[in-house]
Amino acid sequence: MKATLLLRKDHEKVRELFDQFRQTKASGHNGKRSIFEEIRRELTFHSNIETELFYPELHNSTSTVADDLVRSAVEDHRRIERLLDEIASINSNEKKFEAKVGELIDSVDAHINVEEDQMFMEARLNLSEQRLEELGLEMEARKRILSQVAA
Repeated sequence: MKATLLLRKDHEKVRELFDQFRQTKASGHNGKRSIFEEIRRELTFHSNIETELFYPELHNSTSTVADDLVRSAVEDHRRIERLLDEIASINSNEKKFEAKVGELIDSVDAHINVEEDQMFMEARLNLSEQRLEELGLEMEARKRILSQVAA
């Protein structure tokens, strides 16, 4: 599977989790907190494969546009990681919890839109089809390892 397709599938899964969070009425451990923890897990794995494999590959291309997009994406990741840590420390019964998750959803959605609209195009322009396939396999393998370690 091409790297861009793998990342797009991750994006779809995260957006589905966002929808579940919005539709869930119950707060506490079995409700929104549980969904948040799943969101956090998915975003952490996704962030790791992007920063370890996908972004460096784009950064090493000759495209200055890709380089700028990677720098911006890395900053997005830092901001999102800070939000994830902040939300994890908030009691899920507090109103602040839902507000911060809303902020997280907005940040992640904006990041995904830039990635899918601009970064994936740069990847297709600057990386061969074969390299995108190889990179996708590397990313799948890394994600499996991260899942096994977290289990």
